[in-house]
Amino acid sequence: MFLKVAAGFSVYIQEWMARGRVELACLHNPVPQPGCVITPLAREEVFLVGKPARMSVHRPEHCYQAAGYTMAEAPAKVTVGAEGAEPAELFTGLFSREEASGPSQLRIFWSFSSGDRWEAPSSPRSYFARQPCLYKLYVIHTVTGSPGTLGDDPGAR
Repeated sequence: MFLKVAAGFSVYIQEWMARGRVELACLHNPVPQPGCVITPLAREEVFLVGKPARMSVHRPEHCYQAAGYTMAEAPAKVTVGAEGAEPAELFTGLFSREEASGPSQLRIFWSFSSGDRWEAPSSPRSYFARQPCLYKLYVIHTVTGSPGTLGDDPGAR
């Protein structure tokens, strides 16, 4: 028995799995397949930090559409919070596109902060214009099956 390591785009590697060419894979945004078990390996916090003018104009409703996704609904504003923490305001949207392995749906949450709290202003560019820097947070997860309502989404809790 031997181990062979292969690299490629997730969609190709997932296709190789379906054809039996590989038995185990690390994939980004895997699409569920019959007979395959998907186990998340890590959860990470990743922040974009930069000058407000640039950070505020690059939003999912623009960049994900440029990558072939369509928005299934207009962005909605939600408030989430944890005990002992100030509530955070975020936008959220459902994005979908057809891929070689079938339809792909993503639920994306995004928010901005100048250091005090996470906010979702309707015009982030003008709202944060006078701030020296801006943090931007994306929380993205794959939606399998019917997306249901936002209240049913575990990311909104």
